Amino acid sequence: MCGRTRTTLQRAQLAALAGVPPEAFVNGDKYRPVENMGPGRYGAVVFRAPHRPKQENEEKPRNQLQAMRWGLIPSFTKPHLKPDHFIMFNARSESLHDRPAFRRLLETKRCVVICDGYYEWQQVDKREKQPYYVYRETGPLKFAGLYDSWVNNDGERMYSYTILTTDIKPEMSWMHTRMPVILTEEGAERWLSDAKFDSLRDLTVSYRGDDLKWHPVDKKVGSTKFQSEDCSKKVDIKHAANIKSFFGDAVVKKEPEIADFDLLDDDFLATPLMKRDISEEIKETKPVVPPPHSAPPPTTKQPPFSPIKAFFQAQAAASVASPSKPTPTFVAASSLMGTKRSSPSPKRPQQSPKRPQQSPKRARKTQPPTSKNPARGTLLDYFQRKT
Repeated sequence: MCGRTRTTLQRAQLAALAGVPPEAFVNGDKYRPVENMGPGRYGAVVFRAPHRPKQENEEKPRNQLQAMRWGLIPSFTKPHLKPDHFIMFNARSESLHDRPAFRRLLETKRCVVICDGYYEWQQVDKREKQPYYVYRETGPLKFAGLYDSWVNNDGERMYSYTILTTDIKPEMSWMHTRMPVILTEEGAERWLSDAKFDSLRDLTVSYRGDDLKWHPVDKKVGSTKFQSEDCSKKVDIKHAANIKSFFGDAVVKKEPEIADFDLLDDDFLATPLMKRDISEEIKETKPVVPPPHSAPPPTTKQPPFSPIKAFFQAQAAASVASPSKPTPTFVAASSLMGTKRSSPSPKRPQQSPKRPQQSPKRARKTQPPTSKNPARGTLLDYFQRKT
């Protein structure tokens, strides 16, 4: 794809390249030399008027030079529509016969576009693009193109053109997949001749010359507002370094070849991780020797201290030491308040385990109180005697 060109040639230079006098530059007042040209601007286009008879004392038919807008607007476009020059500013040379807007122009409306060079963007990564300026040191570039005219509602006729593209040269495939169809001097004469398009297909291939040059330019050329002379100036590329270069070269960790703690310094065993690594290495390399019979039996590993368990152990020891002391009984708070304990709510995710139901207590038979001393009797016996 070619969406930006550099056209700084003056009108006299363009007329000389087209082989016409400067005053024959049609719409030359609309042409403006620019460093960064996009679709919609006026470019210099050379074409040969159809069915123009050869003049006397003329070796070849005279070409015509005219300023046309870049971005083809087909003649069958409705007059009331606003022209959009960004839709067809390029035309794939492989599929020209597939689109009616291009197919009907192949035989009678071929043209050559003159410019200093063009800009192309390389996709560096998903977010970054680097523009390059492609040019030829021996002279300006000539692109193969097609042109057409369209009349709007006001009756004004506007000429526009498109640039043909093809597969890019293998040497430039790292930059992009497409490039403009660049013509040599001989190829430009053939393209403007009355020959049939089928006989000119050999011109619509990638440029075979070795005089193309390119270099990176400022990313500001992405905007057509940037029209400085530095647009085509070479810049140094500094891409962001990858993650490997940020951390530096990888350091190879060498395991110590020492198999015993006695041979190591205290500074070397400063960290627990190093001690653990070396101890694991010792376990693998050092043979296990059974302990002698005189060695004391291995001590069992003490369980971790639990404060709750220690509390209950202390309570049990206190109850054994003083059996007469009653053990405290725990009474539910609901019984002290005179209310029954409500059953757990069904919404609670965890329910307390159900306690086993106790058998109901049998009511004791009331008996008259008896005195431990039969001689004294009870208060009831006393009143019975009085009566």
